[in-house]
Amino acid sequence: MIITLGGDLGSGKTTVSNILAKKLNYGRLSSGFFQREIAKKRGISLLELQQIAKSDPSVDEETDNALKLWGETKDCFIIDARLGFHFIPNSFKIYLKCSLDVGAKRIFEDDAELRKFEADNVSLEVTKKNLVLRKERELYRYMKYYGINYENDAFYDLVIDTSDKTPEEIVGIILEKMPVSKN
Repeated sequence: MIITLGGDLGSGKTTVSNILAKKLNYGRLSSGFFQREIAKKRGISLLELQQIAKSDPSVDEETDNALKLWGETKDCFIIDARLGFHFIPNSFKIYLKCSLDVGAKRIFEDDAELRKFEADNVSLEVTKKNLVLRKERELYRYMKYYGINYENDAFYDLVIDTSDKTPEEIVGIILEKMPVSKN
């Protein structure tokens, strides 16, 4: 089974997908990893890359092609990607929601080593503004390139509001709701 895990910025996708992958003994991939690598190679921040991606479809194409390839050639893995449900339609599709305040707080307080290349988030208030900008840019691009609003609950098999839940509680809900087979 392939699990695609999308969600709001700061909703816990990375943490939940890591815990879930360990519990299921699945591989794990993140589209954010690819975007951060692209930004790092270009010597810019993730926010700057998102701005470039607005007019340069190669940023999304590079990430999307990697997602499609994994979906076509692998099994028993989790993809942490907002459009994973679209590129891997035979997956168990999960969306994690959270409020802007919760998402910003989580990202701002995240391990500095993991976010060292996101130096734009210098305060909680700035982080909130950056999340709003990033979300606007993503929604615009995904609508422009694919005609998709990833926030539409109808795309998903399971939607969870993570604002008041621990990662372990979220994983428990997923394991409880997950089908035995999705192929």
